[in-house]
Amino acid sequence: MNDVVNLNPTVKFTAEMEADTAALVNKFVALNQHTENSHGPMTVEKLAGMLLEDVAAMMRDNTTWQGGHMAVVLSQHGYRF
Repeated sequence: MNDVVNLNPTVKFTAEMEADTAALVNKFVALNQHTENSHGPMTVEKLAGMLLEDVAAMMRDNTTWQGGHMAVVLSQHGYRF
């Protein structure tokens, strides 16, 4: 059984979420649309990309704070890495 998902360098995806979750995510994005930082203004796409980058950091070596924190979040949901 192959448990590796092959992704192209750039992938588009959709996600389903409850309406109240979507409203809170949109509120977070709206609060940060004009924030200047290393990633630039927030968008839903940018948020998803950052979270996926943090998963990659966790799997790569788990020595960055992003990867370490993502490991905690995902392990609390019962996932392994």
